[in-house]
Amino acid sequence: MTLPCPPPASGALAPKKRRQGHALFNQHQSQELNKAKKICAAALGGKHRAALQARGITEAFIAGLAADIGLCQQKSSEAMQQTILKESFTAVEGQAKKALLKSMTEIQSAAKQKYARSKPVMLQDYCVGKDLDASRAALEQYSQNILQKLGGEPPRITSDSSRSESATGTIPPDALPGITSEKVTLLSALRSKWLDTQASQANSQALATSLRTERDRLIQTITDKRIQIQFAAEAEWPAREPANAGQRRAFHLQANRPFSLAA
Repeated sequence: MTLPCPPPASGALAPKKRRQGHALFNQHQSQELNKAKKICAAALGGKHRAALQARGITEAFIAGLAADIGLCQQKSSEAMQQTILKESFTAVEGQAKKALLKSMTEIQSAAKQKYARSKPVMLQDYCVGKDLDASRAALEQYSQNILQKLGGEPPRITSDSSRSESATGTIPPDALPGITSEKVTLLSALRSKWLDTQASQANSQALATSLRTERDRLIQTITDKRIQIQFAAEAEWPAREPANAGQRRAFHLQANRPFSLAA
């Protein structure tokens, strides 16, 4: 007698689904490449080569198909590597942003200590009350504003003059309690690291996308060449002759049905 399985405990957690790893190709692409490889090998076979050459499938044509297959695999592998790099940069960027925000909020606290009661309007210069992490553009701008206020980064060039604010001397660096020059330097370094990691992340993403586009274009070229070989084999070993079944199988042709693109 088979006993029924006991129901899971009310507090038991369902098993987590394992995250799928990166794949070089999707299922359709993998099938296409495997088919093209087998047809390429069959075309190079001694018993098929001469017959196909007479129908325009030269050794150079087959070598070109083999080269396209190899290049397609290379592009896909490089794309996967760039995707993995992008994910790594994303993790580093998150850590860099966390450290940057921590440094900025310490400076904002020091600004509140100095100005909250005496000159609250000055808190605007330190982006107090702003959502520092509202967006990448916002964080980039707010961190730049704070650095400029503390003299950790050159001020912008004014619109009506070729001279910077620091050159005119109208806005000297501010001093906040507990915020040393080392902390200002650290803020600048953290901001640079965060920006550099963003750039690396975007570059890897762009490269991965470009490489996959090239891969997809090669898949189409491989398919076109594979079909040319199959039509040549169809003409040489037609389905109406049962004795051709072996050759037809070698070129992924049905034994008793003519090859067509709709099949």
